[in-house]
Amino acid sequence: MNACIFRFYSFYSGTCETALHEAAEQIEGSAFEQRLEMVVMQILDKVQWEKRPWFVITVTGYARFFNADTDECDNCTLGVWSQGPKLDRVRVRKRMNDLVLAVNDKLRKSIDNVNSRFTVPKVIFVDYDARFDGHRFCEPNVTEPAYNRTETWFFLVGGKDNDPNVTDPTPAPDATIAGAGSDCASARTLSSPSPFVDPDTCLGPAESSGDWGLLAICYMARAQQEDPSLRFARDDIISQNSMWYVPTYYGKTFHPRSLGHEAIKDEIYRVWAELGFVYG
Repeated sequence: MNACIFRFYSFYSGTCETALHEAAEQIEGSAFEQRLEMVVMQILDKVQWEKRPWFVITVTGYARFFNADTDECDNCTLGVWSQGPKLDRVRVRKRMNDLVLAVNDKLRKSIDNVNSRFTVPKVIFVDYDARFDGHRFCEPNVTEPAYNRTETWFFLVGGKDNDPNVTDPTPAPDATIAGAGSDCASARTLSSPSPFVDPDTCLGPAESSGDWGLLAICYMARAQQEDPSLRFARDDIISQNSMWYVPTYYGKTFHPRSLGHEAIKDEIYRVWAELGFVYG
C-alpha cells in the first residue's frame, strides 16, 4: 500500500514493483498458511472444542479494492503527496487485486486443511468479495479520489464514513474538483507536518507500536523533513485540522466503511443460514 498507493515516505518508500514482488512471495510461501492453521487450532484447543461441539470459527476473506477494467482513473492518484503514483489498470490495480484473490485462496486452503482433521467442519470461510462489485475504487464514471461518493465502500485518506444513520464529524478533503488539464483532483502547497510528530524520534516507537496509522504519520513527517518542498495532495489537510495528525485518520484507509461492513455482515449471515446455523 505504501509503495504503490500512498507513498507516505515519498521517494524513500521503495518501488511498487519490489513491494508487489515481496508481497507475492510471502503469500505464495508456506509460512502464512502454517501460521493461520496454528492460530485456528490454538483457538479450538482454548475453547475445548470436544466439550463444545457446536463451536465454530468464522473467518472472512478480503475484497478487491479496485475496478481494474476502467480507464477513467489511469492517470489519477490516491497518494498523500502531489504528483503521486498513478492508478494504472495493469501495473497497479489488477496486480493488487490479484494479490487479494491470492490471499483469499490461501485462507480457503488453510481452512480446508484444518477442517480435514475433524469429522465435521470447525471453521467457516466467508468470501464476501462479490458483494463489493460496483463499490470499489475506480468504478465507471468516477473521478478519484471521490470523497463525496458514498457508494465507495472503502475509506480514502481522511475520508468520511458512509453510515446513513450517523453523521461523521470528520472534515472530508475537498478533492473532487479537477485541476487544470487533468481529470483528477488538484493539489496545493500546505503547511509542514504537525509539531506533535518529531521526525527524528518517531520511527522506533511507531514501528514497535504496530499501529499502521502512527507509522504513516511518522513517515510523512520524515519525508517532509528530508524534502521541505513536498506538497500534500489534499487541499484541506492543514495544520488547523487536528484530525490530520491522528493515526486513525490514516490507519483506517482502504478498510471497509459502514456500508461495506453491512455487506460483510449480510454475507456472513447468508452463509450461516445456508449451513443451518441459528443466529440472533
